Amino acid sequence: MKFIFFLFHVHHNATKFFVIIPIIAMFIVLSCCSAIKAYGMESDNYIIQSDSINIGGIDKASSTSYVLTDTSGESGTGKLTGVLYYFLAGYRQMVDAIVGVTCDDDSICETGETESNCPNDCGCNNNGTCESARGETTSNCSGDCAATLLSGGGGGSVDISNPNIYNLSIFPTAYSVIIKWQTSEKTITNLFWGKTSDYRGGVIAKADYATQHSVLIENLTPNIFYHFQIEVKDASGNKILSQDQSFKTMALPDTTPPSNIGELEAEGKEKEIDLSWQNPPDPDFKEVKIVKNNIFYPQDPNDGEVIFQGSNESFSDKNVLDEDYYYTVFSYDNLGNYSSGAIIKAKPTKVPPAPSKPPIVPPVKPPIVPLEVEKITLEDITFIQDGKELLIQNDSILADAGKTMKISIDYDKLPELLKTIIISLNRPEDESAFSFLLRVNDEKTEYSATIISPYEAGVYPLSVSILDFQHQQLKELEGKLLLRETIVPVQEQKSNLWVIIGRIMVLGGGLGALIAIGYAMWRWIRVRARRINPSIPNF
Repeated sequence: MKFIFFLFHVHHNATKFFVIIPIIAMFIVLSCCSAIKAYGMESDNYIIQSDSINIGGIDKASSTSYVLTDTSGESGTGKLTGVLYYFLAGYRQMVDAIVGVTCDDDSICETGETESNCPNDCGCNNNGTCESARGETTSNCSGDCAATLLSGGGGGSVDISNPNIYNLSIFPTAYSVIIKWQTSEKTITNLFWGKTSDYRGGVIAKADYATQHSVLIENLTPNIFYHFQIEVKDASGNKILSQDQSFKTMALPDTTPPSNIGELEAEGKEKEIDLSWQNPPDPDFKEVKIVKNNIFYPQDPNDGEVIFQGSNESFSDKNVLDEDYYYTVFSYDNLGNYSSGAIIKAKPTKVPPAPSKPPIVPPVKPPIVPLEVEKITLEDITFIQDGKELLIQNDSILADAGKTMKISIDYDKLPELLKTIIISLNRPEDESAFSFLLRVNDEKTEYSATIISPYEAGVYPLSVSILDFQHQQLKELEGKLLLRETIVPVQEQKSNLWVIIGRIMVLGGGLGALIAIGYAMWRWIRVRARRINPSIPNF
């Protein structure tokens, strides 16, 4: 009422109008900017309070579960938050609102999900793959995000870093190899391999993306070096090529025995038999084993009584009686590979008689020669020296003296019941024989023996005796082994030539010295003669 009266009074006092107008305007402004009316609601869980004209953004309501702030003059500054929700709004627009956030285990770290409340969706899982949807980066997950990322034109990230190769392992055998390695991220691979760094053996491609890689290469050659190189490429096309790598396949187990001993001799003496021989020159030769039998030549190291084992080159057998003894001398290496055996027979003198042997029942009948044995000729026997098969002409074999020689015959050319094959070389000077056995190999592909051919050149009569299981001779083949002096290789010939030239120079130098000495003596005699008799003419 005072306000209305005041206005009326002003209206009637025109003379004071211009003085009162500023005062009225100030009053109106102050009245509009003041709270005209306020009210509030509250309980144990909430409080809501506001002004009837909400200007200035000073009003808010809060409780344990939420906080409410509202403004009229700002955009997106009001907010409502709680343990399970977040509300952000303003007078003009709603910026973001998520109500009832829970972990949905979809491998995507969404707003409100954290590594603590949702580990299946958020944070580093160290699985070898950089997953940006989980929030993995090079800073918080270097194990998965080792690659360098650049911003792409579309707002995404581009992988420009090459993958790494590590933990390379190689597992060779005689005929194959397994190569394993790991990569720092999932890649496809190409493995190039071959006997040289040209990798002409082939390429093995793996099209599946993985971090663990394994390649098998088969049908390799034993005891050979191979080379390989690995190429890996990730999903972004980044690739890397390893350095040249190599491995050596394993050698096959040594199943080759050393050569048979040479120059085996046996002399029957009083109450003993003296044996002597020459050990083979093979580098893997270890010892010899002498096996004795009073029935027939021992066929293997266990076929009789072992009377000597060692590396000596002689032995005296004193445990003898008045009967024939059959000796087989086996040479062997460190791996227990035994030679076919050199054989000899001897009988001592002046010894007690041997017990009589029971008769053979039934009596031995004349042998029936199988057709396979009947067809065999000397050309069916193979002679190999220096890796080359020797030519047989007119039942004669030309070979080098003092060299290793392998003699063999195919297993299929002889009957199954065959027991023994003996090859003998007769010494030309005394017609004594040096004999050895051909023994079937483990694969049953051949009967063979390896010997050192006699060191002296000459013609050695050769015989091949084929016996049955009762030691009866089925067939005998005869021929000649023509041994020549070992041919000197070209390089050694050149060396020998220089030796000869050197000797000539030495001899020439000696002759020159003799001439010089003779000339000096002649001059001395001439001078002495002229001193005694000056009339001697100068000559």
